[in-house]
Amino acid sequence: MKDIKVLIVEDAHDDAELIILELSRQGINADWKRVETCDSIISELKDRQWDIIISDFSLPGLTGF
Repeated sequence: MKDIKVLIVEDAHDDAELIILELSRQGINADWKRVETCDSIISELKDRQWDIIISDFSLPGLTGF
């Protein structure tokens, strides 16, 4: 299994778990964290280096842009 660090920007916990489940089915072991606010995204980007960021396109107060 390949190990990757995944930051998930998602307001629904169940949706984040579905993403991780699919990664696992594809043979990817994800060390992951879910965030849903602008402040938490910035904090995680400062504190840790992520291999990939998967983001919901539309969140309360945020957009994909």
